[in-house]
Amino acid sequence: MNKNLLSRLLLLFIVGAALFSCSRKNEHAERIPADAIFVASINLQNLVDKSGYTAEDAKILGAKFAEEAQSSLSPEQIKYFQKLIADPREAGLSLKAPVYVFSSPDISFALVAQVDSESKLETFIRESFKTDGKEVNISTQDGYHFVNLNNTGLLGYDNRSCIVTFGKATGRDVQLKHLGEAMKRKGSESITKHSAYKEMEQEQGDLRMFYSLGGMMDMAMQGYGALGASMAREIYSFNIDSCYAINSIAFEAGKLTYAQRIHTENLKAKQSLEEIYKIAKPSSGEFIKYFPASSLAFLNIGLDGNKLLKLISGGSLGVILAMAEAEGVNFSTPIASLDGDITIGLMELHEDYVGATLMAKLNDEQPMVSLLDYFYTQAVEQEGGVNADFVKIDNQNYQTIIDKMTISFGVKDNIFYISSLPTEQTWQEHKQNASEMPEGQLLGKSPSVLLVNIAQILKVDRIASELAGEPLIKHQVEKLVSLTSCYNDKNISSTELHFKDAKTNALKQLVDMIREVSEAKQSAPVVAEEATQETEVTQ
Repeated sequence: MNKNLLSRLLLLFIVGAALFSCSRKNEHAERIPADAIFVASINLQNLVDKSGYTAEDAKILGAKFAEEAQSSLSPEQIKYFQKLIADPREAGLSLKAPVYVFSSPDISFALVAQVDSESKLETFIRESFKTDGKEVNISTQDGYHFVNLNNTGLLGYDNRSCIVTFGKATGRDVQLKHLGEAMKRKGSESITKHSAYKEMEQEQGDLRMFYSLGGMMDMAMQGYGALGASMAREIYSFNIDSCYAINSIAFEAGKLTYAQRIHTENLKAKQSLEEIYKIAKPSSGEFIKYFPASSLAFLNIGLDGNKLLKLISGGSLGVILAMAEAEGVNFSTPIASLDGDITIGLMELHEDYVGATLMAKLNDEQPMVSLLDYFYTQAVEQEGGVNADFVKIDNQNYQTIIDKMTISFGVKDNIFYISSLPTEQTWQEHKQNASEMPEGQLLGKSPSVLLVNIAQILKVDRIASELAGEPLIKHQVEKLVSLTSCYNDKNISSTELHFKDAKTNALKQLVDMIREVSEAKQSAPVVAEEATQETEVTQ
């Protein structure tokens, strides 16, 4: 079958089956191995409901599919697929039960769905993969059936579940071995007994997932060899292989929410994580007044420098600090002097200039003053006594030139600061300040808060001029208001994308945006062709 037609049919099936099918206990999750690095659970029923699709939409899409399939499918296939579109349960799969996606040391990527009817699924597979009247070869072994998809892909099924796997380049025999292990796997040998899986299943959200911190780090560091992976792990003072990130994505009215927390059953890891969490302290919000409500982005963090220093001193970063001190550079005491809010704001963004400021509360000025003086002295000595790009304003304040921008930095009233703004603008207090940014009410309620004012960013000259040439994209991004991210006292980080329409579900808005772009692109060639024909007639 034509790949484009097959993909559209699968979309129809997902939409329709979620509307009509029934579910039972999620036994198909037992196909996932206990050593899975990544597992995602997708609630297709919720996604279809929130996307705004209805049975009527499925019929319309089905009609379009049938029209396009006339030249690619036989009359018998078209008749079958029309029956399938009318009642997606004919495919034999249940999509009211979660669809699982996973990755493991042996399998690069896999998708698992629950089977309602093995015979109907077989018919669906035969009709979907039939090419030029030739039947697909379905093999049978050890009580299950399988189909070769490509060099690394296999589709296996029985009366309980259907699994599509894409293995690593280890040969077909090995890939079949891994598929067979999955098809015969029992609950006690599967991920369903893992505490991270159980934690994931308790999460609220339309998409839920977890991944091994250690496994993901190993994958990320593959290009750096064993030494690179080992050095990366040294950043942590505990065994990250026992830690899992539990994530969820929820589509709500007017916003998309992504939440994450770390889970572990390892006692030492739990204790180490608690030490990390203690680094954050309640935010006072004392620097908010220096940042206007028109800021493009704003980050506020409450930090305990002493606890941060204690944490990093026990790992590889502690070795680096010790080496620096041996060379006469004391970073430890300035780090420990950080005590309270650290605030960063981006106020202006131009072609050749970025207006930004960082402020950090200190419990003792002297350590930071001494560190800055050390850097200034070194810079002057390297230039033979004079450094025009590094100017000392007074004993605590400096200026330097970076990419033609004047950067001021230093210590003032127990505040360490770095700013590319003029001095009077850096310390200007604003009545309409960052607390009035979109979602600014979060400030002061969490140890850390990030606010990104998308609506304001779109007004930046260079961005506005670029979007002016892309009216279709401009129309879509203008529907977004802001992006926020915060970390609460329950050790959960949450990121939200807010839409201008606060009443309509975020998924429906995203689907409508994609549909509008797709329809515009499809009509563009037609409009262009008509314009060309008109020009030719005129000539």
